[in-house]
Amino acid sequence: MKMYKGKGKKADVWVSVVIYTLIGITAIGLILVALQPRINEARDGITIKQTIEAMHNFDSALRSTLIAPGNKRVLELKLGEGEMQIDSENDMIVWSMKSSRKYSEPGFEIREGNIISLTEVGNPWKVTLKLKYDGLADLTYNGQQQIRILQKAGKSYSLSIENLGSVPGQVPAVDINQRA
Repeated sequence: MKMYKGKGKKADVWVSVVIYTLIGITAIGLILVALQPRINEARDGITIKQTIEAMHNFDSALRSTLIAPGNKRVLELKLGEGEMQIDSENDMIVWSMKSSRKYSEPGFEIREGNIISLTEVGNPWKVTLKLKYDGLADLTYNGQQQIRILQKAGKSYSLSIENLGSVPGQVPAVDINQRA
């Protein structure tokens, strides 16, 4: 039987390469597992801030229609996470999502401009943002008192907000429509 010199050394090098590669991949995997909760918290925090900005834009558009009957605004609204309710029965807009980040003190409503935020205890947390228009506008969706839920979507929602006027002594009727 002949022995080839050097064959064992080459095999040892390849075994070492495979072992070190597996150790490196395992270390990267462990680091990612440890960092995943922090990454999710940061992502949820960014989503909440973007949603607050979008709700400020919605509020600004709606309030600008209140200046005079016939005023109409078109708003592009992107929902990356959570869901948005157009609750014309209670004259409010509500956005909520489950979050790995506690946005505010749990159980306490906090006002940020016209937006009311609430964080509810849970695993995950439930963050809710509200715009209330009772006493300011009588909201309808497609001309009806109803609740319309907008879900997370890949594309923006195009919403039309129009002041339909008012009867003396009453708040203006504001209709919200989803455009095609």
